[in-house]
Amino acid sequence: MPGVCLDILILQDEDGFFNAICLQMDLVTCGRDLEQVKDDILELIRVQVVDCLQEGRPQDVLRPAPQEYWDILSRITMGERRDGQLGSLAPDDESSIPPDIRELLKRLTVQSFQTRAPRHALS
Repeated sequence: MPGVCLDILILQDEDGFFNAICLQMDLVTCGRDLEQVKDDILELIRVQVVDCLQEGRPQDVLRPAPQEYWDILSRITMGERRDGQLGSLAPDDESSIPPDIRELLKRLTVQSFQTRAPRHALS
């Protein structure tokens, strides 16, 4: 199976809060600490993948975020921050996850793009 790349859009609002959106899975987390938000979105992705596959619902893993977030990603310019690969989805404790799901998690790549949130995007 080929690897899959997930895009994480990280938006910072006027109050300094960070919002991380996994565009392919429509998962969102927020907080004041950027590193914690990145860790949280990776954990949300991991939990969603594992739960859906263990429950026999592979069709529920990918569910695109609303178009407005895809539009923001497409407007990101060269001058704005692109973080690159965000981290690994391989779980720390692999004993409770079936081998086929562990292998899938290892093949997922997560890249992030960071920018200031447009005024209307997070309201």
